[in-house]
Amino acid sequence: MPKMQRNIYKRKDGRFVGNYIKGRDENGKAIYGYVYARNYSDCKAKLEEAKKSVLTSEVKQVQKYTVAKSLEQYLENTKVKYKKTSINIYNRYITNYVEPFFKGISIDELSSQKMQEFINYMFEKNLSVGTVQAVVNFIKKGIKYTVVGDTLSVEMPKKTNRNIEVLTSDEQKILEYTAKVYDDNLYVAVMLCLYLGLRIGEVCGLKWEDISFTESTLQVCRTMERVKDGNETKIELLEPKSRASVRKIPVPAMLIELLKNHKNKTGGEFVLWKNNKFIEPRNLQYHFKKLLKKAELKDINFHSTRHCFVVRALEQGLDIQAISEILGHSSAIVTLRQYAQSVDAHKREQLEILSNIHKLN
Repeated sequence: MPKMQRNIYKRKDGRFVGNYIKGRDENGKAIYGYVYARNYSDCKAKLEEAKKSVLTSEVKQVQKYTVAKSLEQYLENTKVKYKKTSINIYNRYITNYVEPFFKGISIDELSSQKMQEFINYMFEKNLSVGTVQAVVNFIKKGIKYTVVGDTLSVEMPKKTNRNIEVLTSDEQKILEYTAKVYDDNLYVAVMLCLYLGLRIGEVCGLKWEDISFTESTLQVCRTMERVKDGNETKIELLEPKSRASVRKIPVPAMLIELLKNHKNKTGGEFVLWKNNKFIEPRNLQYHFKKLLKKAELKDINFHSTRHCFVVRALEQGLDIQAISEILGHSSAIVTLRQYAQSVDAHKREQLEILSNIHKLN
């Protein structure tokens, strides 16, 4: 007899039992169903039929939903396989893009033509190719088990390197000076991101226990995000974006001194602390926008401080591998792909310096 499947076993009375997942409870825990037969082959056949029946039932149920509702149901049924950060991103896709465009359209009405119109709609909103690709791939994953799942064929433009907005060195000095007189917490946040390349969620989730003043290091081990909770949202501390995002960063003496002084002024659990409460990303972004107006600088997102770190690091001759590790990218290739234009500009400057050798001869 061939080797039995892991979910089929033989009982002491000689009968074969097969188990399968027929659903999940509200906590995502599997609910099992069982089939019985007098021999292995019959049990295996019954088990396949039971699985097929569950799948057919799920497809029929999902097809009653709108596109947005079906994707929400998909996330609910598969939440155990995704990190909360990913679920948060997917929920934003549904709220910001899927619901407004596919309002009232059921999943079984979805077609390649409608998806193509949706892609055009997202580009009209000035979304990057990368974001559009991510949204489309999520939708395809979400409807994979429906009848229309394998029929969606769309044309996607190739991903190109987008222009990354950064401040010039002079603009950055203005930002730093204005932040210093504007607010202590905002100044610390801006400086940590400009000089260590932290993400906004990482700097908001930073605790004093993550900083070693003796070793002059900073440990990134969590991110603060606003996640969907029913019809509302709430703040949660989550694992960083990826495994590479968990990292230890050497901190320059200038920042160590700044952090020591800031700790003496606050006293809370988090580095960014005001009125006995942590500062969340949305609040930090709001005050950053006010800071830009006060400094009379162009309107950029807080995330641009991370881009500024990369450009300044390249200007100072830091190698791309070191930059990649500080940023928490999975590899230097990711950094090169994202900052290709900045890297090319840096290489041109370096070659110009090299060419000066000829002028000396």
